[in-house]
Amino acid sequence: CNLSLAYSEAITNGQKSKGTIHGGIVAALVDTAAAFALSTSFDGRMSFATVDMHVNFLHRAQTKVYAHAKVIRKGSRLNVCDVDVMDENGKHVAKATVNFILTKPMEGNNLVI
Repeated sequence: CNLSLAYSEAITNGQKSKGTIHGGIVAALVDTAAAFALSTSFDGRMSFATVDMHVNFLHRAQTKVYAHAKVIRKGSRLNVCDVDVMDENGKHVAKATVNFILTKPMEGNNLVI
């Protein structure tokens, strides 16, 4: 899954940060990209939840950022995604691993309980 996030002053840590995007915003992008990558593995027929996310922040994000997520382990319960976040200058902003647990299969638009 490839996602991008446009730069905006509203998502920075303020003027003292020299326009650096808040790490929580980058982490949300990571989690979202990983979830979309995993959802393609089940054609939308499985429910899952993030159980662990580890993000290494490598450089300040001060431009539009791009997340590239791929599933590196597709299991019967535990699934793992690898995510790289780059800025528009090609600088590696963050490296992350996201673990998801499969919950219940989806039936139509409803979770089977």
